[in-house]
Amino acid sequence: MLEDQDSEFILSIFLMEAWETVAAVEEGVRLLAAGEPVSSGVLDPLVVVAHRLKGAAALHGYPVVSAVALVLEEMIEELPAAPDGERPRGIEVLADVVATVKRMLETIGDEIGGIDPA
Repeated sequence: MLEDQDSEFILSIFLMEAWETVAAVEEGVRLLAAGEPVSSGVLDPLVVVAHRLKGAAALHGYPVVSAVALVLEEMIEELPAAPDGERPRGIEVLADVVATVKRMLETIGDEIGGIDPA
């Protein structure tokens, strides 16, 4: 079994990578909200990082974070199929889900020693 210090170190790496993922998705959402066309060039990298977060969260014992990351991944994948009139609302909801993930990561950081994105 890993010692507490090793376990905390591994979780800190997970958390740092999770924050990078959230920052990437947040930037993509910001671009979309600013009028960037919905395209595979914008969305594909976001799907990849959301998928990565989903797997990493599950691997590290955070099934709720994993489930929310799955929702995030699916929302990103479905955005191109949304009617033009519904896309702004979809982007807004996507931003809300990103904010939820951020709050979850803040809570995890608090639990493992105050690790935050700064």
